[in-house]
Amino acid sequence: MAAPCMPVFSWGANNYGQLGLGHNKDHLLPESLKTYPESVKNIIGGGGHIVFQTEDGEIHVCGSNNKGQLGLGHKSDINKLVRVPELGPLKQIACGWNHTLAITERDELLCWGSNTHGQLTHRESVVTKPRKVEVKEFEGLRFLAVAGGLRHTLAVSTDGRLWTWGAGKKGQLGWVDNTKRVPHQYNRPVHISVKEDDLEVRFVQVAAGAYHSAALSDMGVVYMWGCNKWSQLAQPKLPQPVPTPQRLDPALFDGFRIKALHSGWTHTLAVTEGDSVYTWGRNDYGQLGRPAVKMMTNGSAGCEKGTSPTAAAAPDCCHVPTEISILHNAIQIACGAEHNLAITRDHKLLAWGWNEHGMCADGTKTNVLLPKQVQGLDGRVAAKVGVGAGHCFAVCH
Repeated sequence: MAAPCMPVFSWGANNYGQLGLGHNKDHLLPESLKTYPESVKNIIGGGGHIVFQTEDGEIHVCGSNNKGQLGLGHKSDINKLVRVPELGPLKQIACGWNHTLAITERDELLCWGSNTHGQLTHRESVVTKPRKVEVKEFEGLRFLAVAGGLRHTLAVSTDGRLWTWGAGKKGQLGWVDNTKRVPHQYNRPVHISVKEDDLEVRFVQVAAGAYHSAALSDMGVVYMWGCNKWSQLAQPKLPQPVPTPQRLDPALFDGFRIKALHSGWTHTLAVTEGDSVYTWGRNDYGQLGRPAVKMMTNGSAGCEKGTSPTAAAAPDCCHVPTEISILHNAIQIACGAEHNLAITRDHKLLAWGWNEHGMCADGTKTNVLLPKQVQGLDGRVAAKVGVGAGHCFAVCH
């Protein structure tokens, strides 16, 4: 692999070699990679692995591979990026904790890695090479979008239909059986039909957390379901899962349509057509980017739309989607497990949230409550970013 003119930096957790630096030591500040592919288009991460997608559709991988999630035909970890061979051009990549998903140039769906909860639809518990999802339910279908949760998978076919499979104990699959119980797991795709005014809702994007799921309709409306322990469904905390998709009122986003969804393990971000960024869900690591605390009338700590983030401590969660003004000019956003990165139009790379392994790149391990500029890029400007659960990458000018 020849090194192009745009350098790549990585930082954060590296216990599986997922930073691509040739070793397994964490980095609190960005470190430049020695080998990486040219023309990087996207960078997508899982629990301990990373996938680089190039402009010509190739993928290069490294990191954790104990379940074959790198697609290399074996289960040994790799600490430098290598190309996945014998794989045709790909349009989209998504990663779960230890499984990987892809949509090909022909709109076919591929998956590989762990299948312990049916998240690949295959019979084997581990699949070490990319393999097409071939099930009766998908005969004749092509695919538009895919997302991986901790152990479940979401997909949207080109006809706008929503599909789910894999682990479902927390309601993340979006359906219940005849006894109104959620499936613990299901290894066959199920079409999740959502209707509004007797018309089938058409979806265009999906996002998956650890135990919750989200889908975006072609009308810019968000639907969510699954675990709500941390208010990640934009509802007050609930002990029981929300088993079927629930529509979020556009008034929560000041009437704007949503154009993109991003999800960490327990928090969610939405970008409006007006380029505002709203966050909600878990916040005990600062992953919402707004640590303001306001005492509610009942004496409990909560949060309020529009409050400025000035308090020293963050509430553990917030169910009210709230705009983060500093991110209004963000041109790219990426969510890790409990941290986030954003590139702004004025060429700043910001990070916030969980920082135990240095993923916020400020030279410390202290959680970052407000979006803060990443250090250590040697004056370079980030053009693209990508994250895994606790590892980060930036392609720079």
